[in-house]
Amino acid sequence: METQFTESVYMEDESVGYVVGETSTTQVVARYDGKVIRGKYVIVKGEDKYLLGLIEDVRSRSDLIEDGLHTEDIKRIVEEIGMDEKAVYAKIRLLAELDELLNGKIVPPRTAPHPGAEVRVASDELLRRIFTKDNDPRYIRIGTLAAHPNVPFFVNLNQIVTRHLAILAVTGAGKSNTVTVLSERIARKGGIVVIFDMHGEYSKATDEELINTIKGKINPNKIDHSSFVRLLNLREAPKQELYIRNLLKAWNVLYQGNFYKDPSDMLDALSEMLEELMGGSKLPIIKDPYLVSKAVDEELRKSKTIHMKPLKFLIGFVKGNLASARYSFCKDPERCMSAMSVLDVPGTDKNSTLPSLMIKLEDMKERYKEIIDFAFNDIIDKIEKGKINVVDLSTVDEDAADVIVSTFLKRILFERKRYVQSGGTEGFKYPLLVVLEEAHILAPRDRSTSTKHWAARVAREGRKFGVGICLVSQRPKNVDQDTLSQANNMIILRLIEPSDQKHVQASSESLSDDLLSQLPSLATGEGVVLGPMTTLPALVKIDKAEKKVIGADIDVVKEWQNEERVEVEDIWSQL
Repeated sequence: METQFTESVYMEDESVGYVVGETSTTQVVARYDGKVIRGKYVIVKGEDKYLLGLIEDVRSRSDLIEDGLHTEDIKRIVEEIGMDEKAVYAKIRLLAELDELLNGKIVPPRTAPHPGAEVRVASDELLRRIFTKDNDPRYIRIGTLAAHPNVPFFVNLNQIVTRHLAILAVTGAGKSNTVTVLSERIARKGGIVVIFDMHGEYSKATDEELINTIKGKINPNKIDHSSFVRLLNLREAPKQELYIRNLLKAWNVLYQGNFYKDPSDMLDALSEMLEELMGGSKLPIIKDPYLVSKAVDEELRKSKTIHMKPLKFLIGFVKGNLASARYSFCKDPERCMSAMSVLDVPGTDKNSTLPSLMIKLEDMKERYKEIIDFAFNDIIDKIEKGKINVVDLSTVDEDAADVIVSTFLKRILFERKRYVQSGGTEGFKYPLLVVLEEAHILAPRDRSTSTKHWAARVAREGRKFGVGICLVSQRPKNVDQDTLSQANNMIILRLIEPSDQKHVQASSESLSDDLLSQLPSLATGEGVVLGPMTTLPALVKIDKAEKKVIGADIDVVKEWQNEERVEVEDIWSQL
């Protein structure tokens, strides 16, 4: 049954004023002689329909007090006439036809209001019908309308996961609190959030039963070659990179061929092979590690014991120099040998290249000893339903964080794809939201990272497979534009720098110039909410999280004073 607009129910008695000047189907200006609040929703009488509008800007002017008056003249006018002789102008963005909106349809105004049309404040009852969805399981509450504090504000979870989200603001404006509130309420609905936490803020941000902390670990056997090269810090060292890539292939052959029994032998094996190379051996390029590893395994079983060093054994084996070598795995030994020709890097000075590579390998072992874990199998096994799964990256540097996050993103997307494509027989069962903190570091605009690649993949493909991504940053202009533009939903808290504002506006069709101009003056915890997750654009006061988020500013003076008080008490107790 259709709902009809009723003035007595849906409009307050309070009148904002009357439409003045030229009007359009998108905005009007109303003049009012009293107080007007930015962010208020109002109802404007159109030509034949009532229209819902949002006050985006407020200005005040006096015809008596103009620019150029001397201070004494202004003082005299104020004393004799007072400040009542002024007019307030409200710029109102027209959002939708009310009759259609009350029946669940968003129809932009099709006719412009006439000058002189009355403007009145929308009632809380009307706004609750639009923004409060407490009986719909698809929605969660994140706050209240900033200018209508009695109206709870809800967002659509389906739209967040399928259309992605960006939470953007300067430091201290409430980003961490917003992430926590959103995550808490998703988890309490039985949903799944995975937060890549760069600063260790979230592990204690809410009730313990909602948190599942996952240590940021790296299993060198589970990452791709480019990630391993990044951990070695081999930027602009192509010859060293070529050596290490082929050493990794050699390791795979020797491990799969049972020359090494324990996967944790990997880094020591690479060091051992580097030592052999520095002693004069040349490394074969192995194009089919599986076939070679089968043959190595067979040869090891036949000879029982091998007294050679691993790389020497492998080189001898693939070159056919071992008397016991048999080529049952290849019908054409010469062709196989050609495919696994000896590595030759023209112009390479092994006396400098290989020792330098050895030093970087040893440095990597020391630098990442706390996070290298050969027993860490798969993030998929550690994600829990109905929890905020916090991947703690607070102890790692940016390179390691990039490797961990990109590896985890890749696995999450792959397993969700597998689940959908297999019809639910394989892969990870549940949709989830991935939160990328410090997105400007992990997915930057001006340089390449592995996370940037996989975040963009998730943003493009995740919506089809139930993987949503939430980008969080205090420097939007430094976030990759392609990835940010995929976030159709936005919560924009206080944002001061004009270049950041313009970068965000370029990624959002819903952010008008007037809303953009309000971003620097938003109070802490207030944000503009845009996108398909909300019925209409709104200025929202975000709820406070159940516990204080660690990312909030600390009271430095109070902590100093507390320390002084403790010291005085200690001294007093000793008297």
